[in-house]
Amino acid sequence: MAASAQARASAAPARSRTGAAPAPRPSSSPAPARAPRSRPATHTRAVRLFTVFLIALTTLAVGRIALSFAVVQKTMATEVVATEQRRVVAENAQLAADATRLSSMTRVRSIALRRLGLVPSSGVVYLSVGSEQAAGDDVGR
Repeated sequence: MAASAQARASAAPARSRTGAAPAPRPSSSPAPARAPRSRPATHTRAVRLFTVFLIALTTLAVGRIALSFAVVQKTMATEVVATEQRRVVAENAQLAADATRLSSMTRVRSIALRRLGLVPSSGVVYLSVGSEQAAGDDVGR
């Protein structure tokens, strides 16, 4: 409580010691309120909005560049795969042609006659093996 009394005493105007009339009290009307600073606040808000806009624009630009880079990489990879596919299809066609050429009847006949010394058959001969003779052959082995 002593602190509040001291605060009131220091707030009261000081009286002169000579007994002169007290000093005039300040008017009880409040001081005119300052007008709010609307221009700097608007300026600060505009700067803030501009900064947010620049950050968003930069983020979009970086995303666009990254997306373009990814598309280019995928396109290059697709081209490599397409080239490989064309090469394999051409090789497969060549192998199929080789297989057809190598398995032709005229080629097989010429190899049999020239390299292996085989002769064409004059007729079909069927052999039949008796069951007693086949059983005897198995015992001897």
